[in-house]
Amino acid sequence: MAFKILSSDGGGIRGLITVLLIQNLDEDFDVISKADGFAGTSTGGLISLGLANGVAIKDFW
Repeated sequence: MAFKILSSDGGGIRGLITVLLIQNLDEDFDVISKADGFAGTSTGGLISLGLANGVAIKDFW
């Protein structure tokens, strides 16, 4: 059985690019609901915390 992790990179304001990318991937491939876990560094960690707590990706920006 595979464990799928959605990992987000840090980078301060560039986290907006990560959010937009995840939003686009989620619209096309439903990646958030298919993920078993979330991980990230710096800003990516904050994104991961939000996703793990059920915050909708569209509410990030």
